[in-house]
Amino acid sequence: MLSLEEEFLKTLGLPYQVVKMCSGDLGAPVARKYDLEEILAAVDTYAEKTRRDVTYEYTLLAGINDGIDQAEELVDLLRDKQCTVNLIPYNPVEGIHLGRPSGANITAFQRFLQENGIQTTRRYTKGDEIAAACGQLALIS
Repeated sequence: MLSLEEEFLKTLGLPYQVVKMCSGDLGAPVARKYDLEEILAAVDTYAEKTRRDVTYEYTLLAGINDGIDQAEELVDLLRDKQCTVNLIPYNPVEGIHLGRPSGANITAFQRFLQENGIQTTRRYTKGDEIAAACGQLALIS
């Protein structure tokens, strides 16, 4: 049985290898469903044929995938790709023990990506003080 945190990560819709890279092996059956290399190859083909940048959404989770080690892995994964990484700081939800990274960690992560040739954008949070920020309302029952 998956913990609430593991279940939440699984619902983000990320290929298993990315979840594993960022947070450790969750043992989720999604591992058999996705092949990261095939997905990235298909995305590369799309970008090349359409001449459009691809945006990868990256949810930053405190202490899980917001460190420079994970930024290095993301750079290795996306180096020389026609893309932008949209950094999305996690918005805490009651009952799920995942945290939002500090502003300093978010800035350091973004700076590292940029210094290594990865174009980034950053989502700024609004409404979190009333639990109405992105991702919070969907989990309220």
